[in-house]
Amino acid sequence: MSYDISYRTLFITDGDQLLLLEETGPSNTYVGWGKHQKRARDWFVLGTPAFGRIFKKEAVLKALLHEVECTDYAEYIKINGKFVTRRNYFKLMHTRAKHAISVFDTFRLGIADTLRLRFSFYVDDEYAWVDSPPLFDAGRFAFDIREWYVTEMSKLKDAKYLTLQPTGYIPEKLKMGILKRR
Repeated sequence: MSYDISYRTLFITDGDQLLLLEETGPSNTYVGWGKHQKRARDWFVLGTPAFGRIFKKEAVLKALLHEVECTDYAEYIKINGKFVTRRNYFKLMHTRAKHAISVFDTFRLGIADTLRLRFSFYVDDEYAWVDSPPLFDAGRFAFDIREWYVTEMSKLKDAKYLTLQPTGYIPEKLKMGILKRR
């Protein structure tokens, strides 16, 4: 049986916009060889068919609650070694989104300078990508993420297999403990 595994999440907000990043991968795909073998995983911008790619904080929270209320089929996802239903997965994502870290915290973690968004896609069987400008500027998102997303999507009419992923440095062992509020 194949299932998805959610390894880590990183939700970033500036009070107005909310960026949902999740490191996830399938249970039956591995990279490496021998003692260096581990399950394949990658970072993605979280989105669902119901809310697609929205980035306004209040709209994202509302859409996540809508997913919790409307999800009735049992798709299982593994988080922290335990299987959870799709409904409980979205409850967890809603809770994490409410407690997203601030843009200032990304500077403290050392990821603010390198983090960007990347569209990757295929056009005429050729792999290509488009990177966003730097995400952060003076404690806020440097641009309207939704506007950038819509603009880039309109340019990619013939593209197939689109993915939206973060690029840049996200440490393997993200030290979230330094962000705990007192």
